[in-house]
Amino acid sequence: MSTATTSTETKPRTSRIGKRPVELPKGVTLTVKETPAGPVAEVKGPKGTLSRTLPQGVLLKVEGNQIAVSTNTHPDRAACLQGTARAHLANMVKGVSEGYTKTLELVGTGYRAELKGTVLHLMLGLSHPVIYPLPPSIKAQIPADSKGTLIVLTGPDKEEMGQTAATLRSFRPPEPYGGKGVRYKDENIRRKAGKASAKGGKGGKGGKLGQTMTKLEGRERRKLRIRKKINGTSERPRLSVFRSAKHIYAQVIDDTTGQTLAHASTLSEGIKSELSESNKTEAARIVGRYIAKLCKEKNITKVVFDRNGYLYHGRVVALAEGAREGELDF
Repeated sequence: MSTATTSTETKPRTSRIGKRPVELPKGVTLTVKETPAGPVAEVKGPKGTLSRTLPQGVLLKVEGNQIAVSTNTHPDRAACLQGTARAHLANMVKGVSEGYTKTLELVGTGYRAELKGTVLHLMLGLSHPVIYPLPPSIKAQIPADSKGTLIVLTGPDKEEMGQTAATLRSFRPPEPYGGKGVRYKDENIRRKAGKASAKGGKGGKGGKLGQTMTKLEGRERRKLRIRKKINGTSERPRLSVFRSAKHIYAQVIDDTTGQTLAHASTLSEGIKSELSESNKTEAARIVGRYIAKLCKEKNITKVVFDRNGYLYHGRVVALAEGAREGELDF
């Protein structure tokens, strides 16, 4: 008894996305150079020039103003390589013809950005400004009406644009309770419910007295935690801050000898005339500049900043910025 055998040829699979041609807009050109690592595609356009090494086995063919992508590799890998190469090529063409834009929002009290040349300076509620040099192909713009709370990034390279935006966001990711931080525009932040504000009942600390005690205890814990990490020396003394409801005080302390090297406050005689028409925040900035001046007279150029358990915002930030304006390094 004989059996009939049928032979079937294995046809390479094609990608539904990969088999679509890529349109070449007016003013955009494609150059393909074969190398041992694979074909190198270079795309030139009004927004710049991009090049990428595509996987081995990928074939590019220009027909008029369209680019056709195909492969001559093993059928199991043909579809995925074709789709990947086509997607990369389409992104490059769009980048050099239209460009990509990414907008970041800075949400938080005192959060702002400043562009100095090609370097971004970010104030994100930390004890120091975050300095980030932009990649050569990425340009940043800060709209004047945003007061430094919006950063608009533009560039031809989609990957580099996404990586730059992700890096900036990582400096202060948005937190789920208050939503403060650096976020993408129109990003949906998944919010969490905070602790109950009132803790009435037996054993609770309800009312204003309980809230005030909790706030003071929190500051004391932060103060002790910070003091374990920083210590003033004769070469780099400690700049400590204290504030009351009306005034703010700054001391430069050498912890090795227990001596106060310089001190200033809103009650200092040397700056009373400047404080006559200033609000509390501006007064703190003036005190910061004055303490920097006193340090410079004593040949002190570097200090460690001790916020003394206070949150880094408001008058504490203003004093620190004033000291930096007075060329005090920390």
